[in-house]
Amino acid sequence: MATVAPIGSPAGPRWISAACGYFALIAGLTGLLGWIANIPVLTDWDSDGINIKANATVAVAAAGGALVAFVSIKSPEIRRAVVLVLAVLVALIGAVTLIEHISGWDFGVDTLLADEPPNQRATSAPGRMGLPATISFILIGTALVLATRSRFRGVSVAASVIVLALCLLSLVGYAFGATSAYTLPRLTGIALQTALTIFVLAVGIIASVPEREPMRTILSDTAAGMLVRRVLPLIIVLPILLGGLRIYGQEIELFDLRFGTAARTVVEVILLAALLWWAAASVEAHEVRLRDSQRRKDEFLAILAHELRNPIAAIRNNLELMRVSGGTPDTVRQSRDVLDRQSAHLARLVDDLLDAGRITTGKIELRREPVELSAIVNQAVEAVRPLCQKAGLELTLKSPSNPIFVNGDPARITQIVGNLLNNACKFTDKGDHVDVSVGSEDENAVVRVRDTGIGIAPEQLEKLFDMFVQADTTLERATSGLGIGLSLVKDLAEMHGGAVEVRSAGLRTGSEFIVRLPQIPEPAALPAGTPKDKGSVAKTNGDKPAELRRVLVVDDNVDSAEALAMILKIKGNEVQIAYDGLEAVELANVFRPNAIILDIGLPRLNGYEAAREIRRQEWGSETVLIALTGWGQQEDRQRSKDAGFDSHMVKPVDYERLIKQLDELAPARSSAAGNV
Repeated sequence: MATVAPIGSPAGPRWISAACGYFALIAGLTGLLGWIANIPVLTDWDSDGINIKANATVAVAAAGGALVAFVSIKSPEIRRAVVLVLAVLVALIGAVTLIEHISGWDFGVDTLLADEPPNQRATSAPGRMGLPATISFILIGTALVLATRSRFRGVSVAASVIVLALCLLSLVGYAFGATSAYTLPRLTGIALQTALTIFVLAVGIIASVPEREPMRTILSDTAAGMLVRRVLPLIIVLPILLGGLRIYGQEIELFDLRFGTAARTVVEVILLAALLWWAAASVEAHEVRLRDSQRRKDEFLAILAHELRNPIAAIRNNLELMRVSGGTPDTVRQSRDVLDRQSAHLARLVDDLLDAGRITTGKIELRREPVELSAIVNQAVEAVRPLCQKAGLELTLKSPSNPIFVNGDPARITQIVGNLLNNACKFTDKGDHVDVSVGSEDENAVVRVRDTGIGIAPEQLEKLFDMFVQADTTLERATSGLGIGLSLVKDLAEMHGGAVEVRSAGLRTGSEFIVRLPQIPEPAALPAGTPKDKGSVAKTNGDKPAELRRVLVVDDNVDSAEALAMILKIKGNEVQIAYDGLEAVELANVFRPNAIILDIGLPRLNGYEAAREIRRQEWGSETVLIALTGWGQQEDRQRSKDAGFDSHMVKPVDYERLIKQLDELAPARSSAAGNV
């Protein structure tokens, strides 16, 4: 099935519609200013004596404003109201003028804002706009109104296409000097800027409806979409260009009418045949890429299933072991460690998938600040060192004597280095080396991760950073992973303005990954809390029993809610549980908790609505609300903030971090504090 870029996505056509709307808005307002201030150049762009009419400037500006509102205002109700008012004004101006044309009556709208000199070129008395603009404004106004109703957006596009055809005749007439196409007062008369702005408005309306044709096909990732994107511009441009060349050749008497017609026909046949051949080759290449993408996706899904089943199997096996063994201390301790490792592994897999999706859709935002690179690399090395020790690898770090600074996101740079180190550990045998170095080359900060592992085959080097690509996809492969880590490294490095490359002489020769990031001068003062000061993670007092603190846990997953409640009780809190949003509000009204740990996807009343309801209560303003949910995108965090949450945490939660959040946001209180 074809996929369409939504209007709000970076790949979508929203910016095209907005640009068209602003162009028309500015053109209409400057034209109106030209009439008010008597500045002819603003009402007659090409100075040929054909002015944009005063009422047409109002219609153009109103239509431009309506289009901008349609693609910019987020509230559906406000957007519909603004578009409706402006669009009706546009259609009304066109409709009244059309009635004047048909009936011969004069309602005075043509001279309401300005009077034109008599006998103005291409204008019927009294300064009335011609039929092309009149009909176009009726259609543009109607199209804008219908665009706000999803059921009628197809009709909106059809009306806009008719407008394109009407204006194209006038614009081509201007280009070729065919005066009858734009100067006949009651038939074709229209000013250049009127025709151009109406044409742009029609394009903007079509672009604002990406789920309907023709935008649906143009934006699709199918061979048809690719073909239209490549061929359509040439189909539009080539005939106009050839027609212009033919007219120019005849004007300078290079050839006569018959020869010009014959020559143009021959050239069109040749160009169209070449275009067809090029289009066929493009479609074939596109299909090859799609087949390769489908193959890699199938491989990825198979690997994903394998990678998910392995930790799930380990978790279930150890749960069964605890059950059949009767829960002996040694068995529980061993199984607990396995459950901890395997659940962390599952969380890493999910995080990698989410990061890949965020980068693909452009939703990752870097939080840049001046940071000292060696400090970040050291953090990543220390985080991976236990893994290397377990695998029997020697891990070394070589740092420069002088600090090297980059303007980057500390968390994402740590992720870059960490992914490279994890990759090196996977593909390096016991007893071998993984060496990390930080340096500076050609005004770039450089991080090198070199291993003496299995190496990389030459045919794999070029595509190693592609999404879902793995050097080893056999059933016997000894390493785990989804083939996402190196792709994330490449994308994150490029988002920082840098690059990554890989070098290997072949199999069994080891490999070297090199990350280059733009270096900056040492700042006068580092922001507080930058990685230079983050060598260690502050320990929480999570194991220290706190004074009595009332916490309400809300989750429709009974097992998860009861386990979290038990952990919080062990930590010294008074805890109660609710299993849906409505129950949470009712119980909180009686329990009056110091903090509420609230899931978002809840029955009866979702977490956002429950949070808002709690905040409306007199006692609710002092209660700490922590969202604990599987929804972790940036827009989810923003919705939590808007609903009144103090913090947003994503499942599976780091319990020490959760306790630290409670200590910071809802300090422990005595058992009598706040009782009602």
